[in-house]
This record gives sequence, structure tokens and C-alpha cells, in this order.
Amino acid sequence: HEALYRYVKEQEEDLNENADRLQKIWHVDPTRIIAGMSIVGMWQKRFEAILKFTQERQKDFSKKFLPDKILFDNIVALQRIGKSAQNNMTLSDVLKPYLEKRKLQVILIATPEEWKIVQEKDRSFADLFQVLRIPEVSYETGVKIVLEQRKQLELAYDAIISIQAIHRLFTIQRNYLKNKALPGSV
Repeated sequence: HEALYRYVKEQEEDLNENADRLQKIWHVDPTRIIAGMSIVGMWQKRFEAILKFTQERQKDFSKKFLPDKILFDNIVALQRIGKSAQNNMTLSDVLKPYLEKRKLQVILIATPEEWKIVQEKDRSFADLFQVLRIPEVSYETGVKIVLEQRKQLELAYDAIISIQAIHRLFTIQRNYLKNKALPGSV
């Protein structure tokens, strides 16, 4: 028992010491990268800084840590944002060399329709990813997921989310956001 206790104690100390080194998933919104950028080249520098930051964190990892990942859930915008009259480059063009050299791990979340658009627009970019098709959850399962997420949010933020608000959320999602996943179900 003493050996097990020492091992667990050592693992806890190591975990506490390296808490900032645990794997992180960085959710990046393409529209926010270019927000406020008026000079050509500014958004490229901002995006490069984000990519380099994530890449630098990965260099410091030892074998026991998983590398950080970047998450995009608006992949159509990833291929459109950045183009202008003076510039034909998009965010996906800046990201592509990092992916080709396998310097970063990127997660894309897309509907089948969005993925088809990405493939049609730039097949070589789409081919850099491994596609995992996850079937849409049933309405009942979606409700359970959202209610569980509600419970977690209420505890985390000391808030109360009414059933009427949840019902309104489902109505808005059904009427206006049919091609988007329900909040909390991704």
C-alpha cells in the first residue's frame, strides 16, 4: 500500500506542478481573427501569432502530455475570410502549411453540407483531415444533453436557467439554426 500511496502522491504533485501544461483545446473563431483589421497583412500576423503560440506550447511537451489542439466550428468562413480586392489569401491558406508539416493538430466541426463546400472549394485542404462522421443525436438525447449542460452551467456560474428558457432555445434552434448543433451537444 505504501508504494501505491507514494506513486499516487507523486502523480498528484506532478499534475499540480504541470497544470498549465495540460492539453488545451483552443476554440478559434475565424471572424474574430480579422475583427478590427484594416491594414493588409494585419490579420495574417494575428493568425500566425495564434498558430505559433500553439506550436510553441507543443514543443515544450514531454511524452506524458498530449499536444494542444485548435478547434474551428465555422470552416466555411475559414476558407472565405481574408479575401479582399488587394489580397486573395484566406485563413485556410495560412493554416495549410502548418497542417502539411503536421506541426499542429486541428479539429474542424462541420455539417455534411459544410464539409461538401470545403471539399469543393479546396480539395487539398480537405484532404489534410481525417473525417469522423458522427450521427446527429435524436431530439430526446439532445434534450438530455442540454439539460445536463444546464445543470453544469448553473453550478459553475451560480445561476438559474428556467425551463422556459430551455424551451425557447429549442424553438430558436428549430426555426433559425437548423444546420447548427444544439448548444452543449458538441
